Amino acid sequence: TEADGVTVHIPVQVLNRVRPEGFDRLVPGMLTDLVTETIRGLPKPVRVQLVPAPDVAREVVAWIREHE
Repeated sequence: TEADGVTVHIPVQVLNRVRPEGFDRLVPGMLTDLVTETIRGLPKPVRVQLVPAPDVAREVVAWIREHE
């Protein structure tokens, strides 16, 4: 919705050319937040290996950006 912070306006004329790839990545500027919260949502036996979550998230995002 327009209230969630991300809105895509696609003209009807090109709608059939739109592919779903990329829409699942959220907003690029929020990738670190997404990774941090994903880490925090992991089961405790896994999560304790990834602390502090914000630092690990920054490392993960750097790796993703380097290998995209």
